[in-house]
Amino acid sequence: MILYNVTSHVAPEIESQWLEWLNETHLPEMMATGVFTSALVLRVYDGFEAAETAYAIQYSANNHDDLDRFLKENKQKLKLQSLKLFGENVLQFSTQLEVLSQHS
Repeated sequence: MILYNVTSHVAPEIESQWLEWLNETHLPEMMATGVFTSALVLRVYDGFEAAETAYAIQYSANNHDDLDRFLKENKQKLKLQSLKLFGENVLQFSTQLEVLSQHS
């Protein structure tokens, strides 16, 4: 399994609007690409109160080929939507992770 992790630093003044957009618009669009099998929304917690709130969204894909296809076909379009709506109030970076093992 491959995880596509997007970490977003969100300015407090738009946090509720961003969360609404994330849950009602962005996540359904990401899942509709057919690449991801699930998505997990996490609040980044570092034990300190910060100027902005950070979130990590982890999208699960079955393999590298599916994720590469997504990145080529959809990433820029979806990224531009966020930039158009929120500008520099949301700063993001992404990482790709390969799950080697999982324990319960």
